[in-house]
Amino acid sequence: VIMVSADGRELETVKANEQCEHIIVPMTRAITPFRDLVSLYRLTRLFRKLKPAIVHSHTPKAGLLAMVAARFAGVPIRIHTVAGLRFMTARGLTRQVLVMMEKITGRAATSVWPNSFSLLQYIRNNKLAVDRKLKVIGRGSSNGVDLKRYSVQALKTDKINDVKSSIQYDEKLIYILSVGRIVKDKGIEELVKVFIALHTKYPQLRL
Repeated sequence: VIMVSADGRELETVKANEQCEHIIVPMTRAITPFRDLVSLYRLTRLFRKLKPAIVHSHTPKAGLLAMVAARFAGVPIRIHTVAGLRFMTARGLTRQVLVMMEKITGRAATSVWPNSFSLLQYIRNNKLAVDRKLKVIGRGSSNGVDLKRYSVQALKTDKINDVKSSIQYDEKLIYILSVGRIVKDKGIEELVKVFIALHTKYPQLRL
């Protein structure tokens, strides 16, 4: 297995965790046509050199570039995992461009794996990929959940006490925890609207 990604502060941690060879190919998250063409060229050249049997991509931009490059390079198995769709919160021309990108990715891939059944249905409804390419692995989720890591036994009392102190924990209150980037495309607006509605009815709730 060889990993390919742009450079970043998480890179050394990922390499240590995965214990795989890693190759850097500069890529951007934003729509940058000239730089994207350069990335596409570099990926195509890399795949032609490595001659992999499988290319498996994640994230919208890397997925587009990797699937198209893999097709250009003649890679027989091209898998794209969909863990979210950026265009869900976009509007106007940006949305049209992002939808087109997803459709190109779907055409270039030989398999498209949404990580939930609701996302599978959304992809079907928006005709982003043909049905024969679509599959949800197991019951969904990208990596599964390590139950030992998230068990009560794994909790550390000193860290729990630190968290309780930092949020002024009160046993009379009910706490709702949400983990994610505070950005529109991760659903922060919906989260806040729902919490406000619930808090009106249940004032003991905290987010």
